[in-house]
This record gives sequence, C-alpha cells and structure tokens, in this order.
Amino acid sequence: MGGVTKLSIQSNFFFYVRVRVRFPTLPATAVVQFYIQLFSDMFIDIRRNKKRQNLFEIPNEIITDLFLGGYMDEDEMVNIMKELRITHVLNCIKEYAPGLDGKSLEEYKVPKEVIVHHIASVVIGYLLEKYHLTFAKAFEITFHQRSIIQPNAEFVKQLYLKEYEMVDQFGVEDQQLKQLPKKDDNLINAIEIELGKELHPLIRLQDISRLPSQSEFYLTRLSYLHSNAYKPAQQQWEMMKQDKEKEGKKTQDE
Repeated sequence: MGGVTKLSIQSNFFFYVRVRVRFPTLPATAVVQFYIQLFSDMFIDIRRNKKRQNLFEIPNEIITDLFLGGYMDEDEMVNIMKELRITHVLNCIKEYAPGLDGKSLEEYKVPKEVIVHHIASVVIGYLLEKYHLTFAKAFEITFHQRSIIQPNAEFVKQLYLKEYEMVDQFGVEDQQLKQLPKKDDNLINAIEIELGKELHPLIRLQDISRLPSQSEFYLTRLSYLHSNAYKPAQQQWEMMKQDKEKEGKKTQDE
C-alpha cells in the first residue's frame, strides 16, 4: 500500500475521531456508512494505482508488430518480450554509445516485431511519415493504443514541422480548404488549411482497433500539446520557407 493511501486513511480516521468527539450521539449506522465509504475510497485508489502501474510496465501494440512501452524489472520485461515475440528494441540515446557497429539506418531495418522504449514521439513520427498522417491523426492512434503517453513539447514541435513537409510534398490541393479561415487553435488540420492541401491517410484508427475512441481525453491532451508546440513550429516553417526562397533567388541571379 502506497504512502499516499496510508496518508489518506490516517486523515480520514482522524477526521472521524474529531466528528465522534464533537457528536458523541452520532448513530451507529452513520459510523458503519463512514467506514464503508472510507474503505471503498481506499480500494478505488489502490485499483487506480495498480491499473496505471500495469499500463506503464506492459507494452502496447500500436500497429501490427510495433510496440511502445517501458519496464521497471528487466527480467519481467524479457519474459513479456518473449511472450509477444518481440525481437528488436529501439532506444533513443543522447550520445552514440561506444562499441556499437555504426550501421546505417537501412541496415537496421527489420521486418519483425519491434518495441520502442518509452519514446512515444518516435512512434508518432513513424506513423506520420509512413502512413501520410497529420500529427493529430498519428497522435490519436498512438494515444488510443497507449493512453499514458506524454510526448515532449520540443519533439512535438519537430513533428509539426514534419507535418508541414508532408502536407507540402504529398498533400493534394483542395479548394474548399483554401476557403476556410486559418486559425491557430484548429487542433485537427490547421496546417492543411494553411497550405491549402489535404493529406490522404493510408491508415485510420478504425483499421487497427474496434474499441471506441477516447475523443474527450484525446482532445484534451492534443489541445495541451498543440498550444505549446504548434506556434513555434509554424514560425520556424515560415523562416525555413523564406530562407529557401532567398536561396532560390540567389541561385537564379548567379
């Protein structure tokens, strides 16, 4: 039992003692009801904590053969990986570890089960690029399959920049989109509206899961990420576009 739960029990107990001292004639039924509520709340807290712990420790399959998760116990994780037939682990490191062979990314590509260790942004970026998804759609799929993900804001900015590139390169011009007002708070397709192009996704949430979507929680989390990362990405995209135009003009002049 965690320290928070113990503290909660102690607080409720002392509250009960104060009530009994002040109201000594309190009916016995009220005392029983108090304890029922006390232990009911306690077990609800325990179940919630256990559920969250399980979500953290057990990997989730985001799409076929691609898992996302972490672990607290190495031996337990090895057993889980064997059960799921996971053959490769992708881990993101700050610096290149000595002793590695330094193969190219192409050589590391394997058509087998892979687990990405903790970094949800890598999975989102992979879905975005491989299946021509907007950030919102790629995040929706990943969040639906593993709802405890919390992508880093700087990574999310890079993912929005990647969406700009994808829409610019693969988007199909859409006259209706061009007529829509450009709003920074549009969570779903602000970039498509801005560029007047629509990405045609190669995968949908319905293709990988029949469970109902968690629209309310998804939109709440997406709104937070969007408010912190979209505007900086938009500004950087504008700067990159201006630099590209200057470079093109300079080349023409030469």
